[in-house]
Amino acid sequence: MTGFGPNAQSGVPGVLTLTGNLTLPQINAQATPALNFGDGDTGLYESGDDVLRISIGGTLRWSFTGDILEGIPAGASFLANETASATNPTLGPRRDDTTSGIGGATGEVSIITGGTEAINVSSSQLVTLSSKLVLEITDSDGTVEGSIWYDASEDKLKFKTAAGVETITSS
Repeated sequence: MTGFGPNAQSGVPGVLTLTGNLTLPQINAQATPALNFGDGDTGLYESGDDVLRISIGGTLRWSFTGDILEGIPAGASFLANETASATNPTLGPRRDDTTSGIGGATGEVSIITGGTEAINVSSSQLVTLSSKLVLEITDSDGTVEGSIWYDASEDKLKFKTAAGVETITSS
């Protein structure tokens, strides 16, 4: 390791040249991460074996393990380092539910709920909806006023309102 440049004594950063490894201590401290920037409360630290965390402003924000990058609050998002498929999301809205999110095969995008493909967009922009999909129409206070669904047993599109269930037929 050689010098910090000509202004090191005045506190102005210079240049650090390494000719080997730089090993930082394993410090489980989000307020003072081992590799920090600026005032020292923003940076990276290893909280446990093979767990890298990012602290911003002294608060833990992100965690990396071998297979996943996840936000810290329970409802935060995740990014998984594994093969996506129509039933395996690798980008999800909640880290506490890795069975729902976005995945897909090559050239396709799938929206997945509970490990089941609900919507697929193909490379030709064809959108395919699950046969179990029900669209609900709500008013401003969230009350369901009607719904539309496909009834596979009858091969018909149906809708329901306060007046009852109707079937859409072709003319």
